[in-house]
Amino acid sequence: MLGNPDVKPEKTVQYQFGYKQQLRDWLGLDLTLFYKDISNLLGTEIQTTYNNADYERLANLDFGTVIGMTVALDQRPVGPVSTSLDYTWAGRAGQLERSLRGGDAARRRRTRVPT
Repeated sequence: MLGNPDVKPEKTVQYQFGYKQQLRDWLGLDLTLFYKDISNLLGTEIQTTYNNADYERLANLDFGTVIGMTVALDQRPVGPVSTSLDYTWAGRAGQLERSLRGGDAARRRRTRVPT
């Protein structure tokens, strides 16, 4: 595996919005929505030289997006007992996910080194 001076650091930007509501004296509701954008994810690309030798090197090949929500119910302590129930749903998408449907070879990008 060869190094690559053009590799950029991975970058993540995340947003989150929450809402809390007291339903009863002893019960609360918490709703959270989130979004995460991930860019410059690392992968490997195969470079072919003038004599047809293949070399792998790191490259920024992928990105990802995650969206989701969490719903939680919280019960205040009644004596020594309190309870909490939450559910989280998350969905994701990215370039690598789509290319994996094409098989393992689709995860790598081929480039030709100029002579």
